[in-house]
Amino acid sequence: MILALFEDPGYESLWPLTATAPLYLLKVGPYRLYELWGHALGVNEYALFCRRELEGFIDWLLNRVEGRGVEVNPEQLDDDVVAVNAAYLPLPDAAKVVRELMSVAGNVIAHRGGRPLAIRATRTTASSLAEAMRGVLESELLLSMMEAFEDIPVAGRGEVSSIEGLCSHFEELLAAALESLGRGGVVVEEGARVEEHVVLREPAYVGRGVVVEPYSVIEGSSVEGPSRVGGYLSYTLVSAYSTVYVSRLERTVLAGANVIGPYSSSVGGGARALGFAARLMPSSALLGSSAVGVASLVSGLFEGRLEDGSAYEGGRIRRVTRDEAIGALRHQLSQFGRLPSDYELSFIERALGRSRERAER
Repeated sequence: MILALFEDPGYESLWPLTATAPLYLLKVGPYRLYELWGHALGVNEYALFCRRELEGFIDWLLNRVEGRGVEVNPEQLDDDVVAVNAAYLPLPDAAKVVRELMSVAGNVIAHRGGRPLAIRATRTTASSLAEAMRGVLESELLLSMMEAFEDIPVAGRGEVSSIEGLCSHFEELLAAALESLGRGGVVVEEGARVEEHVVLREPAYVGRGVVVEPYSVIEGSSVEGPSRVGGYLSYTLVSAYSTVYVSRLERTVLAGANVIGPYSSSVGGGARALGFAARLMPSSALLGSSAVGVASLVSGLFEGRLEDGSAYEGGRIRRVTRDEAIGALRHQLSQFGRLPSDYELSFIERALGRSRERAER
């Protein structure tokens, strides 16, 4: 059986994390979310469906960089399929629902309020399903196929439609990932460097190529390498190529190539997220429920939503320039010995394009 992951229009509710990648690419501990689904279901053959503009990037990242051999937006599926919405997390309730679908002989859609969360399709129906899932699975396309499917409503945990919802499940996801790895509740990968007087409280994961600065505390958090972190991280996810300078982060998700601090914080009720290449400048803070867009920056105290390609400085918002955004990305990645890929540069260009469109309205 093939495990497929797909996006629907609800991906927008998880901005800015989903601005540059589907949620199933998010890495929690040693595994991406789609891999955690594979572990939960005992399936190791994947097909990943995504927005057309992200297809090349995902294929480059997973197959050329990481050598995984995963099909991205395949034209057809040649076996029985269980397809899972990218916004459906591999929590126990959700995994139970999907396992039950896998045992059904026919075609079934599990949904909540009409939103498809998991789909079981036989081999004869799988090709039509693949066509519908390439891009974003629109309800109209799904409705056109419904005659061939039984539909069942589902309850229980697993569906997320906000950054706060994602963060509320983060500790459980990380614990499940580390349990699957089988190396205890605190894992420091070979090639990571943890300096003196560092406290790691489970569940905690420090990936290959991560440097943890002296006197840091990491609890309930996952740091993907290569990155460099220092300060206090609590129930926080740090994606690759990020730098956290002596700062305090709580219930925060960094999408990648981020810069935090020094002496900055992301604290308070709710949860916070920084999109790809977003920056929190020295002695600045994200408060409450906040989201900072792709290539954006915050200088000062900020709470709320800062759109892609924007700079918040002392209470005022301006557009980030192309030279500024690309220069910052090049500088950040150079700290880890690499240059931006064409795909990453395109993320910046699209973010700045959205910023121009807003300014012209």
